[in-house]
Amino acid sequence: MSAQRKRTVVLISGRGSNMTALIAAASDDLKLAPSSSYFKIVSSFRSREYQENLRRKSPNAGSAGLAVNNSPHFTGRALDLYVGGDPVDTKDANRAIQVNTPAYRWLVQNAERFGFRPYFYEPWHWEYVR
Repeated sequence: MSAQRKRTVVLISGRGSNMTALIAAASDDLKLAPSSSYFKIVSSFRSREYQENLRRKSPNAGSAGLAVNNSPHFTGRALDLYVGGDPVDTKDANRAIQVNTPAYRWLVQNAERFGFRPYFYEPWHWEYVR
């Protein structure tokens, strides 16, 4: 893994424990094996510089997915979870796969108990709102 791709996940103000509780509850409810690929964190905090670099690499990604000036990833309150399909592909066919996975459906029904809400355009994107 290149140095640019390495990330450290830092969830502050109790969000780490909420995320741990969310993933543990989902794993129990969905009977996910410990090695299951679902609910892996794909991305979390991003610096403005990192976000700008992503935008340069994907200039046609649209304003929602790689917002340079106001990404909620800047705050550390947003994270991208693997819920199936291609982790962060905004094509309609991929989103159709993602929103029909047991993992995504569980998140929609339960994530708010742990302080997380979805961003419906991106089924993988969840924000801590408490």
